[in-house]
Amino acid sequence: LSIFDDGNGMSQDELIDAMRFGSQDPTIEREMSDLGRFGLGLKSASLSQCKKLTVISKKNNLTSAASWDLDYIKKVQDWKINLLDQHSIIEINNLHKQEIDNTKHGTVVIWSNFDRFDFSSADFQKNFLDTIASLEAHLSLVFHRFLEKEKDQLNIFINGHQIKSNDPFLRSNLSTQKKETQIKKIKDEKIFVTPYILPHLNKLSREEISSLGGKQNLKQNQGYYIYRNRRLIIWGKWFNQYPKEELAKLVRVQVDIPNTLDYLWEIDVKKSQAVIPAVIKKNLGMMINESLNSGKQVFRYKGKSKNRSGLIKVWNRIEERDYIRYEINQNHPIIENLLTKNPSSRDQIINVFKMIQSNIPSYQLYLDEAESIKEISTRDIFDSQNYKNLLKVIDDLNKDQINRFLQNIELIEGLGLTDEEKEKLIQHINNTLKNV
Repeated sequence: LSIFDDGNGMSQDELIDAMRFGSQDPTIEREMSDLGRFGLGLKSASLSQCKKLTVISKKNNLTSAASWDLDYIKKVQDWKINLLDQHSIIEINNLHKQEIDNTKHGTVVIWSNFDRFDFSSADFQKNFLDTIASLEAHLSLVFHRFLEKEKDQLNIFINGHQIKSNDPFLRSNLSTQKKETQIKKIKDEKIFVTPYILPHLNKLSREEISSLGGKQNLKQNQGYYIYRNRRLIIWGKWFNQYPKEELAKLVRVQVDIPNTLDYLWEIDVKKSQAVIPAVIKKNLGMMINESLNSGKQVFRYKGKSKNRSGLIKVWNRIEERDYIRYEINQNHPIIENLLTKNPSSRDQIINVFKMIQSNIPSYQLYLDEAESIKEISTRDIFDSQNYKNLLKVIDDLNKDQINRFLQNIELIEGLGLTDEEKEKLIQHINNTLKNV
C-alpha cells in the first residue's frame, strides 16, 4: 500500500528526522497550520498496520529513502533505521515509478509485510473493499474542510478515485440553521464556537441522511465537533455536559481550536481524544443552550414555521400538572362535520375517539422513531381516496361552513392532499359557493 503526496518533499536529513520517533519536542511552538505535535504519527500509524515502513522523498530533484523494518530490527537486535542507496531506490521505483518519477517533488509512504490483515481469509476481497470504503468515509469527514474550497483546496484520491467532502453540518442545505459564531479567549488565543441546527428529516434527501451516518445514528452523532487547525479530531460528544437526547439529535456544534492550546485540551498522540478545559467548560455550555432549544423546536415541529399561528390540528396537546395527554380535536372541520351530520351517533363516535386516545402506541412510536432506519408513515392505502372523500364532505356543508373551510384550508391539518389536489379542491369549493 502506498500513500503519495505532491508536497514539498524532504532532503535526506529531513527524512531521517521525520523517521525518528518523537522527532520534535511537543512543547515547542509550531506554525499555525501544523497538524502534528508529538513526532510519532507517521511511524506509529504505519507500524500498527505492517512490519515494514518505507518512505521515499524527492526534493530539488534529489531522491532519498529510508525504512523501518521490524524483522530486521529483530534480527540485529538493535533499533536501527535502514537508509536506502540509489540502487535500492531504483528497485522500489520500478513499483512506484508514476509517483516518484513524474513529479518534481513529493513523498511516497509504502507499507509492506502486513501482519494485521488476514490474507488467507476466503472473504479477503470483501474485507478489503469494506476497509477501503470505511477509509473513504473517514477521510471525507475528517478532512472535509480541506476538501472544500475554504482555503487552499486539497485533493485526495483512493486508487485513482477522488473522494468528496462530507460536511457534517450540511451547510449546502438551505434549511440548515447556522447560529452566530462566538469567540472565547484563553491566554490570548481564540476558540471559535459555531452551533448548527440540522434540518428535520423530512427536508433531507436520502443522500444527505446517509452522509450524516444514517437516521439510526443521528442521536449518536449529536454534540461537539472539535477541529484542530481545520482537521476534525473528535465528534459526536457532549463531554458529559448534556445527555444525548432524542429531541436534540439535530444539534451539532463546531469548535475550532488552535494547536497552541493542545496542552489545555489534553490532545492525545492519535489526535482522537480531548478534554474540554475547565476554564471554558461552563461558558461553552452557556453558549449552546439556546441552540439546544432551537434544535428541539425543529424536531418538535418537523420544520414547520414557528410563526404559523391558528393551525387547526387533528390532535390537541393538553399539558396537565403531572403528565401530557392528546385528544382528538372535535373542532376540526371534518370531525365537526361528522359529529354534526350524525347527531344520533354522536355519543358513540365520541366514545370511539376516547378509545383511540387511550390507546395511542406512544412508546412504540418513540422506539420506531429512535431506532428504525425507515421513516414513520401515517399514510395508508386509502389516501388515494382523500380527495373524493373531501368532495363528499364539502358537498354536505352549508355556505358559512364552506366559507370557513376555504379561508382555513392552508391551516387545516390532516387533509393529506398533494399541492395539485389542493388546487383542484379550492376550485371545486369556489364553484360550489356559486351554486349554494
